[in-house]
Amino acid sequence: MLSKSQYLKYLQCPKAFWLYRKDKSKLTPPSPLQQQIFDTGTEVGEVAWGLFPGGRLIPFNITNIPGMARQTRTAITNSADTIYEASFIVDKLFVAVDILHREEDSWHLYEVKSSTGVKDTYIDDAAVQCYVLEKSGIKLTSMNIVHINNRYVLDGELDLKQLFSILDVTDEARLRVAEIPLRIDEMKSILAGPEPHRPIGPHCLSPYECDAKDYCWKTLAGVPENSVFTLTTANPERKFDLYKSGIANIADVPPEDCTMAQQLQIQGELHIEPDPIREFVRDLVYPITHLDFESFQSAVPQYQGTQAYTQIPFQYSLHIEENPGNLLHKEFLGPIGTDPRRELAEQLLADIPEEGTILTYNQKFEKSIIGKLAKAFPDLKTPLLALNERVRDLMLPFQKRWYYHPAQNGSYSIKKVLPALVPEMDEAYKNLPGVNNGGEASSTWSALPRNADPNQVEQIRSELLAYCRLDTHAMVKILDVLRQV
Repeated sequence: MLSKSQYLKYLQCPKAFWLYRKDKSKLTPPSPLQQQIFDTGTEVGEVAWGLFPGGRLIPFNITNIPGMARQTRTAITNSADTIYEASFIVDKLFVAVDILHREEDSWHLYEVKSSTGVKDTYIDDAAVQCYVLEKSGIKLTSMNIVHINNRYVLDGELDLKQLFSILDVTDEARLRVAEIPLRIDEMKSILAGPEPHRPIGPHCLSPYECDAKDYCWKTLAGVPENSVFTLTTANPERKFDLYKSGIANIADVPPEDCTMAQQLQIQGELHIEPDPIREFVRDLVYPITHLDFESFQSAVPQYQGTQAYTQIPFQYSLHIEENPGNLLHKEFLGPIGTDPRRELAEQLLADIPEEGTILTYNQKFEKSIIGKLAKAFPDLKTPLLALNERVRDLMLPFQKRWYYHPAQNGSYSIKKVLPALVPEMDEAYKNLPGVNNGGEASSTWSALPRNADPNQVEQIRSELLAYCRLDTHAMVKILDVLRQV
């Protein structure tokens, strides 16, 4: 049996669809961050049911999809006006509708997305549902995309009509319905044959990065690790043009018409400009406070005064160089199940020295967090914004390419800079017992309130503290390298 998700995968790449059905071992499992996105979609879908309360839920049962379709028919026969996950099968194609709502004799379809806007692929999503439902005898009056309104600010009780925006896509979706029978025949034909061939291209990345990308790029196409697709600041179109012209390795890219940063990457040699680095280091004022926040986002705002996908800081680490060779560490990890921002802001003000440089890596993020805390707590606004006046960015020497190591592979992300400059710190991250990147920290923290085992909770909190502590220690080590220059 085919499904709506398989149909959308086929539209992006028939090869990926074939692999999904025939050889999933060649697909890359979702990362923790991707899984968090999937979980968010499920959560948002369930919250959106509240737009049409009192409906009948058709529980998902992968082992009995025909049974789900029968339950849906029974609900319709029994005059259910709203059905969640209404299930239908036509031409061996299965769809489940997030919300199917009836007003008198008119049926309306609502497809719920956790994004803050409407993407073109959502129209295909609605179209294939329309095809199956109308072939099943359900005449749709409208098809709608329900998505998050990120301008809504939580003030009091959650207002679902403000949280969600609804866009009617009926006309656009109907234009695509006519091509669906042909697509279904093509899908069945592909499954009857061997693994199809398709060269790599922009479809590997859009509308989503394909889970067959590693297999197709590395195993089949032989794309090297230092490929043209890593060319810094180049748009995807140029990268694919280079690849199609026979240039696969970054070292073979013609240097003409390349930026200085691209030329450094192509040359693959150590590049150091001592004068601007020396000036950068000399401008730092003791005590130097290395600051790193960890934050999480929620599609459904949880705390008063926040919006969908607001960055909520729950943790920080400080490594304070009071003077050369004298290092002090302070940290904060918020309480579970409550808004951590007020306590974090107060503790931050208490922990950071009243003078000296505050050093971050990518100051835009840390300054944004501090700015939002100042807005949320007006009585703390003045001292918080005063912190931002002292912030300097450790990323600058690498962003400006005053220091470039070939192991950075064109990137100035700390995840590339750190192993290039301080390899032993990279090993320290790999040896962490649990959380070892920012995405994992965010998803781990978000899941903590649902963990009922106090021993596990304490262990996870310990892992979060160890990870964030390593982040600021890494900044100390990177600054030491710049000092040597």
